[in-house]
Amino acid sequence: MFGNRPYDKNISPVENLPVAIAALGEGWHNYHHVFPWDYKTGELGSYMFNVTTGFIDAFAKLGWAYERKSVSPDIIERRAAKYGDGTRFLSDDYAHQDPVWGFGDSDIA
Repeated sequence: MFGNRPYDKNISPVENLPVAIAALGEGWHNYHHVFPWDYKTGELGSYMFNVTTGFIDAFAKLGWAYERKSVSPDIIERRAAKYGDGTRFLSDDYAHQDPVWGFGDSDIA
């Protein structure tokens, strides 16, 4: 498969936007294989290309999903700098925002 390896250039899984769109967010395999315990499966701040995370977060708001584990931004940054192929985006604001996906969002109210 074609794509980038921003978190570990030495493994086969890649980040692939067309697959992520077609599979509703499951195309971020380099991230997933480097950080398998992160429920988000990708380092995206919005739900645009990761619908699965939005689904889990919506159920967490209802109390039906809990104990969601994720990777700290510091660990992600260090891993990408040490082993990545250099294609990881540079904006921490985009990567680590905490969207509420409509629940309590003052812009939507």
